[in-house]
Amino acid sequence: MYDFIESLEKIATDQGTSSAQPNIAQEALIQSLKQEVFELEVLNRHIKRENETFKEQCKLDKIIRDKTMFHLGLWKKKNRKLKKKSRRLSRALINLKFKCLMRKPRMTVVPRKKKIRLDVLAKVSEHMN
Repeated sequence: MYDFIESLEKIATDQGTSSAQPNIAQEALIQSLKQEVFELEVLNRHIKRENETFKEQCKLDKIIRDKTMFHLGLWKKKNRKLKKKSRRLSRALINLKFKCLMRKPRMTVVPRKKKIRLDVLAKVSEHMN
């Protein structure tokens, strides 16, 4: 872009030396060059602002990512501890069940017939009535 501006300036200076009328053309060229420079400066400022906002956004994204990774690490650590504790408790429960079975073996439950115990005197009294 700057090369283009320099070439236009050279053309404007070359034309100025050749004739008197190009003064008006030179003024027009200078004005258009000034306008292009102004537009480039405005565009440059806009690009700089955009870059700053992108930098800020990148910083925020990095902070969020770091915090997320930190909390994810804590959760993984807690999860490992809980799994370990769960395995220990599960093993302890199995051992406890085994000990209970070994102390008092399970007996099969069979319904027993009730023995009828009748008092001999009660039977005799029934017969007498």
